[in-house]
Amino acid sequence: MSIAINVAHISETGFSSAEIALTYDSTKLQYISVSSGSVSTSTANTVKLADYGSYKNMGNAYLINFTAISQGSTSVTLSSAAFGTSASAAEMTFPRRQLSHRQ
Repeated sequence: MSIAINVAHISETGFSSAEIALTYDSTKLQYISVSSGSVSTSTANTVKLADYGSYKNMGNAYLINFTAISQGSTSVTLSSAAFGTSASAAEMTFPRRQLSHRQ
């Protein structure tokens, strides 16, 4: 199972730093990998992605991969996300933004 993280902004065309946290039910899913960036923390129910210095265009920026480990329905929740345009942005130095879900 793959989860796409799409990034959009009204006036920016790209970003150079990101911090993303996802929560999930670890009795149903197991985190496998992310398409780019690095996972700074992976605990039983949370994956925290950190990506600094690599410019990305807005759009489909990340693909997070999980495998099902038991039957049943579940969800993956985007619990926090922050993005910056400075390639030298240090961890946790940019403001948090409101999350929105679009289908």
